[in-house]
Amino acid sequence: MTEAQFKAGLDRLLDTHRTQQLSAACRLLWPNPISWDADKMESVFSFDTTEDMGNPVGWLHGGVMATIFDNGMGCLASIASGGCMVPTVSLNVNYLRPAPLVGRVFMRGKVLKPGNSLVNTSAELYTEGNEDKPFAAATAVYAILKDVQV
Repeated sequence: MTEAQFKAGLDRLLDTHRTQQLSAACRLLWPNPISWDADKMESVFSFDTTEDMGNPVGWLHGGVMATIFDNGMGCLASIASGGCMVPTVSLNVNYLRPAPLVGRVFMRGKVLKPGNSLVNTSAELYTEGNEDKPFAAATAVYAILKDVQV
C-alpha cells in the first residue's frame, strides 16, 4: 500500500464516519490521526478522555480502553481492506498498569497481516511522553465484508 492510498483510505473513513449516525461511544472515542507509515501499515491516533470515562478508583475504565482499541484498530483494518466494513471477530486486551484519566491518550496501531477475509492488528495505549511505557496492549482480528464499503 502506498502512502497516498493509506492517506486516502484514512481520509475517506474518517470523513464517512463524521457524516454518519454514530453511537455515543464511537462519537466520543473516534480516532484522531496523528501520524502514519503506509509502508509499515502503522498509525498513531489520539483519543480525548473525560472524567466520565473513569472507573470507581479514578483510573481510565478498562471498557473505555477496549473501545479505543477497537475503534482505532478497526480503522486500520478497514483501510487495509480497501475501505470495507470490518466487524470485530476477536479483541484481546492486556492491561499492563493503571491508566490515568488525562485529556488525551495515544494508540500506536499496526496491521500485522492483511488477508483476503481477515485482518490481524495490534496496538498499544500510552500517554504523551510515555511511548515506551504503554498502559495497555491489544490484538484484534477483523472480518472483511467485501460487499459493504464504509
